[in-house]
Amino acid sequence: MQLKILDQVFTFKNEVAALEEIFAKINQFLEESGLVLSHLRVDDTEVYTDYYNYLKERIDQINLVEVEVRTVAGILQDALLTAEEYLEQALPEIETLAAEFYQGPSRESWERFQQLLDGVDWLNQLVTVIDQNTTKPERWQDYLAVADRLRDELQNLQEALENRDYVMIGDLLNYEIIPCFQEFRETIKKTKTDEGKNNGLH
Repeated sequence: MQLKILDQVFTFKNEVAALEEIFAKINQFLEESGLVLSHLRVDDTEVYTDYYNYLKERIDQINLVEVEVRTVAGILQDALLTAEEYLEQALPEIETLAAEFYQGPSRESWERFQQLLDGVDWLNQLVTVIDQNTTKPERWQDYLAVADRLRDELQNLQEALENRDYVMIGDLLNYEIIPCFQEFRETIKKTKTDEGKNNGLH
């Protein structure tokens, strides 16, 4: 089977023992190039997780493994676009959720509330990952400020939950979480505008 990384092609035997060499070769390339692994394309099938087992289970019939790589900046831009889409969809949902908590939440309200907490958690993780990276978007301090506010509001939500204060939860959703989400979305939009003028990531 062949391993293709950009314009380099390497040939390996179709046996499990070769997998260690293949991944060593991929890792060496990533380290030297500073690029990031996006996914593998194995005979026209795109694989995003558990690469080793995927290849191991099909080792006899694989012809070509293509390594799809991205720049860190490209991955960050994609992540921010995903975040922007999430925020756009979440904002009307939070308004509805706040109204439901004022009236007394149903089982469905609690499920959507949990989804919201998961979404906030994902946003916080995204900010943490980018913060640990040397490449950051323009206005990075603005992102950190919004993430800090979101964390504070999560604490307040936690207290309101413990006290079963549904009106307080409604207020926090309406007057704290929604403005945080709006600010997060606006910051991403400004970053995209900045990107039009220059690269936007540094």
